[in-house]
Amino acid sequence: MRKNTFVVFILFSVASLCFFSDSVSASEQDAAAALIERLIEKENPDNTGAAYLRKLTPHLFDYLRHGFPGEALAPLYQAGSLAELRTLLTKQVGPEVLDFGSRMFDFFEAQADQMKPVALNSWRAAVSDRFVFFYRPGSRAEEDADFISASSEETLSAIISSLDIESEAGRNTRLLHVSRPDDMAAADLLSTGRICVYLHPGRASAADQLKKSMGRMTFGATVLSEGEDKGAGRLTARIDVVYLNAFSLAVLHHEIAHAALFLGSFDAAPLQAKALRGEADLRKAFFAGYKPIPPFLQEGIGDYIFYYRVLYPRWPLLAPPAEIVRGLLASREFIPLKRLLKEGAAFRSQRRKAYSLEAATVVDFLLRTHGPAKLKAWFSSPEKDGARSFERAFGYSVEELESRWKASLLGEGER
Repeated sequence: MRKNTFVVFILFSVASLCFFSDSVSASEQDAAAALIERLIEKENPDNTGAAYLRKLTPHLFDYLRHGFPGEALAPLYQAGSLAELRTLLTKQVGPEVLDFGSRMFDFFEAQADQMKPVALNSWRAAVSDRFVFFYRPGSRAEEDADFISASSEETLSAIISSLDIESEAGRNTRLLHVSRPDDMAAADLLSTGRICVYLHPGRASAADQLKKSMGRMTFGATVLSEGEDKGAGRLTARIDVVYLNAFSLAVLHHEIAHAALFLGSFDAAPLQAKALRGEADLRKAFFAGYKPIPPFLQEGIGDYIFYYRVLYPRWPLLAPPAEIVRGLLASREFIPLKRLLKEGAAFRSQRRKAYSLEAATVVDFLLRTHGPAKLKAWFSSPEKDGARSFERAFGYSVEELESRWKASLLGEGER
């Protein structure tokens, strides 16, 4: 089906990306595997929690073995609980957990570059309830396909329920148009009503789309130009992620949150009101329904889903988010909330992950304190000034928000 495509909304989730991999002894692999099974027996997580421990922990130890001497890691293999392992890891990693994560992704990317090349001339597709996943044959994403699918569906459900946008997101999801990659066989028919996810084994697969980022979500609209629905407006949502291993789910979950926000806030009525006759009609209809969500909320909700709802609660082996942000409060790099709300460029700075995490703890505070209704009113507002739209939705100032949020972080209670 031919169509005119109009892409309007791009968001980035970036990890700075140069380490190299050596061989790992069988005894080290066995020690890590024994640790994982001992922790599962001790903690008795559900099947999903056990799957995260088995998928993520071996990659963590791959990195640790190349960054720390063996004698420093020996106590970690003997940890008797998740809490003990987290304490031991914190001693090794130090307070700069976000920098540790960035270096770990550097290592994973360099490690992937040394693996057997993956053919980049074809795609395969896997379909779940609300996603179509495209991956290269022989890639790590193909190996993890079932886990990625289940994790993505859980993430989308979690963010939609957290924000109370089930009806809005469901209605707009049904309008999603799915396009087949140019190098996929024409016989591969794909269902509509799904978010497209491209899982790239490296940057070469992503061409120019992921030169400086690990992930991107693009939201837009299109006009169908053939068939009985000719002239009908449809939405498009595409996520591109460099999938190195299961840790890349952190990036994917962040981008899924962006997609959920878009689907939950967009008003599709203008897009469906009449047959559209070209790009001018499409632009007018799209922007009539588009809500400009502040970067503070985009990035904060993106990290909220990772730290508070899905991945971190399943795999709590690094410092919890509130602890990291308490350290940020005492540093010169802390940005007051009012400035952070007004200056979206802060989320493109070198400390973007710190600011995204800061925003995530604010989102968590607001949801715990007020529930989803006021937060929903905030991100659904057509007002472009994030501070002003916050004050209208919540009924108090951003300065008061900062005071209450800090008190909560520092354990002083909420006023």
